[in-house]
Amino acid sequence: MLKKYKLWRRVIEQVETDQMPPDDDKFTSIHGSMIVTGVKRTLALLDSGHPELLDPGPSLVRRLSRVEYNNSMRDLTGLDLDFSQQVGMPEDSTGSSYENIAAALSMQPALFEKYFAAAEMALGKLFVEQDALFAGRPESERKPLVEKSKKAREKFFGAAGEPADRDAAQKFVAQFARRAWRRPVATAETERLMKFHDSALAKGEQPDAALRETLKPVLVSPDFLFRVEEDRTPKTSAGGMTIAAAKVSDVELASRLSFFLWSSIPDEELLALAEKSELSQPATLEAQVRRMLADPRAHALTENFFVRWLGAQKVMQARPSTEFFPTFNDRVKKGLLAEVAAFATTCAPRIATCSTCSTPTTRLPITTWRSITASQQTLAKRRCASR
Repeated sequence: MLKKYKLWRRVIEQVETDQMPPDDDKFTSIHGSMIVTGVKRTLALLDSGHPELLDPGPSLVRRLSRVEYNNSMRDLTGLDLDFSQQVGMPEDSTGSSYENIAAALSMQPALFEKYFAAAEMALGKLFVEQDALFAGRPESERKPLVEKSKKAREKFFGAAGEPADRDAAQKFVAQFARRAWRRPVATAETERLMKFHDSALAKGEQPDAALRETLKPVLVSPDFLFRVEEDRTPKTSAGGMTIAAAKVSDVELASRLSFFLWSSIPDEELLALAEKSELSQPATLEAQVRRMLADPRAHALTENFFVRWLGAQKVMQARPSTEFFPTFNDRVKKGLLAEVAAFATTCAPRIATCSTCSTPTTRLPITTWRSITASQQTLAKRRCASR
């Protein structure tokens, strides 16, 4: 009934006014009254916001889209590359304007192999000697590429540089896994990763090669490639109590915010606040959203949400008649798209902060509440349409 809400409203209207069904001796006014009463009762329940309707069910497991994967790899490694394109990952086909529809982002064996190739390529660029990386290229091309690669390497390893011993390597692996997996990493998890390090050293590998082999499992782990949230909703109600919607944890909230606003992983400040359970505090949450919107990475909100929400990207497929529109070309298409993007960028801070930093009862599902039900979405749409 939720999907056909307007249709059922029309059913009530037409049955009450005897417009439907057609004259039939078998269908009496008593039948019509029963139908109208039942439909009205159901629609009233949907409109009431009853607590039993607030459980949206478990959150779907979300594979990172191509854009999210590229951005996450960029922020993790410092390498600004189109990893997906370079290793030949297939385009995400979601059947929607949006590319991050969870139900459509499956994991095929061939795609998983591409993730291994991308991890190998990224780590190769960070661990291979920089001068050898671009050998054979003209000096005019090689020098800026080497400088860019060195900056990425410095950002990746930090001021301390490449770890010199096992303890330093273990600390570096733990920090890297924490950022990649977007949550605190248990000591046992770090120890499992360090087995790759110890095994490589036992085979005679150099320390840098051993570290490289240790980081690869982090980048192909489901903890990195998927966004998984714990289902905290009670499975059954006890003593007739209603099942209320559960709140996501602060760490999960950090990922929701970063992937919505940046299409990427949380940065250190956001993750640190989440680990201290301070991010869900209204004042802190609003301050973080405003900070994130001021960051250049927030341009992803325009490209991956607002432009797609407005359907503006479809202008690139437009093919109007050259007889009536002789000057319509690719330059005009790009200009139209850029104009919409500029407008959305201007409006984004106001829209996002109003939606994200309101009271808990009206906050959108990208924030503290795990989700809102379809009935609430339908009700919100009807209220907006009536204004």
